Amino acid sequence: MAQADKTTLVLADSDHFIHDTSSSTPTAVYSLSTSIDSLTYKDSSVNFSRALHQKVTSSSSSSTLESDTPATTQKEEDRLYNLVHPANADYRTDIPARFFLTCHSPSLSPIGNIKLVTSKSLLSSKPDKIKAIHYPNRTATTSPLFPEEDASAAERVLFTAIKQTFGRGYVWTNSQHKEVAREEELKEGDVIKGKKLIFTSGQVNQEERDAIVAVWILKRWAEVAEEKGFKKEALEKLSSADRAHMDMKWFKRSGALGGLAAVGGAC
Repeated sequence: MAQADKTTLVLADSDHFIHDTSSSTPTAVYSLSTSIDSLTYKDSSVNFSRALHQKVTSSSSSSTLESDTPATTQKEEDRLYNLVHPANADYRTDIPARFFLTCHSPSLSPIGNIKLVTSKSLLSSKPDKIKAIHYPNRTATTSPLFPEEDASAAERVLFTAIKQTFGRGYVWTNSQHKEVAREEELKEGDVIKGKKLIFTSGQVNQEERDAIVAVWILKRWAEVAEEKGFKKEALEKLSSADRAHMDMKWFKRSGALGGLAAVGGAC
């Protein structure tokens, strides 16, 4: 059933709960196995679960929002997706994508596994467009996680996040190119720091809503991973063999680029 009312979700920095702040008392509606901001190069996956009707106290170390009842932990049966960023993903060719989501339970997540396809201009530091392509009936235990691309891939675009021309954040559209949500950063004067996702359309069912929020969180992880400190930490921990392999890949790429330049110069 589609969600009838507009909803504002907030992900506070250093918090592994996603709160619905539409009412006066924030309610935790989703949870992560760890906060995105606390991730290091060692982390390769994060569990994303529903936390329906759970409310978090201000005394809890896991949340920065005030509410009425004690926090509860993730339950296996409520887990929706595994958010995945394989170790040393930037330097590997044996993985389907640098960031992707695998479905934990087909009954809770009928949309299946989701792979992100990004595009950006040379002058942009963030992707201009992010497409979420889903693969129904595939889960974390399916092999392969994602089949080879075919002609129907375009029809499996669940939604697209487009970077706003003015301001920060993205607009999320569905497969019919209709806006369903909008991302914004919390302002300086807000009580907490982080990001919020505002569902601007009621034409989103529960499964689609779950997927949008999961991809929104995965996008935030990607943004953190792009920060220089995170990348530096990962590079420093690479083994000698990994470094040699990375250098060889760069050497081959540079050689190919040099060859293209030579061809261009001969024209």
